[in-house]
Amino acid sequence: MQVYQVIQPKRAIFLFYYILLAFILVTGCQVYSSSPSSSPGVTPSVTTLPPSSDTSLAMPLPTPNNIAFAQVMVEALAELYRHPDVSDWELRAKAAFVAAEQRVAINYIYVGSAQVLVAGKAVRLLIVSTLPDPDRPFYSEPYFFWPNQDQTVSYQIWKAGEGYPADALQNPPMTAFIRDRNGRWEMDLIPQPIGSTADAIYILLRLENGQWREIWNSDMTQEWAGAYGRVEFVGRGSDTLRLFGPIPPDVPAPHFFIEDGLYERQKFVSDWQRQDDEYVRVSGQVIDSPLTALTEFILALNEGDGQKAQERVTNPDVIQHALRLDLDKLVPGEWVTTRPLDADSSNVLQLGHNIENGVVWKYQATFTLQEGGRWLLENIDKIP
Repeated sequence: MQVYQVIQPKRAIFLFYYILLAFILVTGCQVYSSSPSSSPGVTPSVTTLPPSSDTSLAMPLPTPNNIAFAQVMVEALAELYRHPDVSDWELRAKAAFVAAEQRVAINYIYVGSAQVLVAGKAVRLLIVSTLPDPDRPFYSEPYFFWPNQDQTVSYQIWKAGEGYPADALQNPPMTAFIRDRNGRWEMDLIPQPIGSTADAIYILLRLENGQWREIWNSDMTQEWAGAYGRVEFVGRGSDTLRLFGPIPPDVPAPHFFIEDGLYERQKFVSDWQRQDDEYVRVSGQVIDSPLTALTEFILALNEGDGQKAQERVTNPDVIQHALRLDLDKLVPGEWVTTRPLDADSSNVLQLGHNIENGVVWKYQATFTLQEGGRWLLENIDKIP
């Protein structure tokens, strides 16, 4: 017996929206999604305190067009959110259609992971990042849309230049989801790494009086070092964060080279536990790396400690060759390291002397990884 599926009229309309979205993509409107539509293995909770249906704005909107866009979007999304099985692409297509209809330039559209059930329906945050000024493509303003228990939809705009989270949402976030915590709605945001050093950051927001308020962000503590790093959740929920980044300034560790800017840095992993409305570092350790091996080796040479130097080389001949190169006479704080572009970047470092007119690259070191994750210096010589 063959079973045929009948396409409902509303589903047909959604299909039309999806085709229109494809047309918009072809004509130059970039629409992105960075999040899976669901979070397998996570049991959603049921909110005990419904969020306010107040649709007032966090800050004044720049033009009436933005107000009209938000109101039209609220009405359109309310109809979609009534369907418990509404898909991510349907939400994105509807947002793209409304934006095109209202002549609003879109930077990206993001659908967050479903983490909470309200009246049996999954709650997914929808972020619509707009470009209010065509002449400033990196000046975007994100709108937050989310469904309420009474089947209405609330929204909030974050003005660019006003700090977190707007400044951290110029690009689609790595992770964004809404959850219930002790009867209050909270939002966890892990944006894309930002800034010239690609800082890994985390932002905690709470729904208060119909507005998402920033409760804590990782910039509030100097113990958080996220340059060229990443942050992730540990276990279920978001009470524990794990940060991978450089060694924080408050952690005692051996240093010899300048670890700043685009130069190589030693690696550090730390766990952060939530305590009330903030996160506190509860553990951390240096991850062994070629730079850590080189740092300890050069420091041992400077101190004349041959035993310590031997702990960081594959054979004693490396120490004798380094002494012939006068590496024991290097001055701390005057040298930098980097990975060469034309070599295996995982086990090669170049040493440069940081002088007034720039960096003069003088030496190249090769390392080997031992069992247990320990790096040893295999060879070091002058750069031809």
